[in-house]
Amino acid sequence: AAVSQSQGFYSFPYEAGTTVHVTNDHLTHSPKTRIDMSGTSGGPYHVVAAAAGEVMFIEDSHNVNGGCANNNYVWIAHANGEWTKYSHIAQNSANGTAGIDEGDWVEAGQFIGIESDIGCASGDHVHFEVAVPNDPSDPIDPVGGYIKGINLIPKVCGIAGQTFVAGQNYVVPDVRPGGSEYARHGLTDSAFQGVFDAATNCGYEMVWNDG
Repeated sequence: AAVSQSQGFYSFPYEAGTTVHVTNDHLTHSPKTRIDMSGTSGGPYHVVAAAAGEVMFIEDSHNVNGGCANNNYVWIAHANGEWTKYSHIAQNSANGTAGIDEGDWVEAGQFIGIESDIGCASGDHVHFEVAVPNDPSDPIDPVGGYIKGINLIPKVCGIAGQTFVAGQNYVVPDVRPGGSEYARHGLTDSAFQGVFDAATNCGYEMVWNDG
């Protein structure tokens, strides 16, 4: 069956300005629809919520690379019924370093963990996915954090085509989904088109332009 794109818009699960490399996109990841990406130099990198929502599950007790039962992850439920997952975060980086708990509300761009290689991972990266659980009262397999439901292709804020592409490097834009407005002032002529494209690729509509 054909896989649908998400209804909601989602930003990168990294802080604005970070250069991110997409290793696997929705076509090349196994299983499909999931995304693997990583910061390109230095680190450690902060993992952030891709959209506003409620933290449903946190597992960050593991500190071992290898073995799917060792996965650390955060699941966030969004108002549109879709959930996002952030896997392989560092031990105690959600509950401890980021200070979030299950049941907390987080905003788009809020720090929720640190990029790492815990669990089924080959090097530090974030495994990101968008899904809809079949039964919100029994949504995941808690051992690996796998969804019991349908995965979707993430619709991404601020990039051409609104879709991650494997092999590409992206500089994370500062536009985030779900805001009441996104206003920028004092833009140069050369910067205007890029800001306009990023905003419209995140669901915003231009209502005022003063030149």
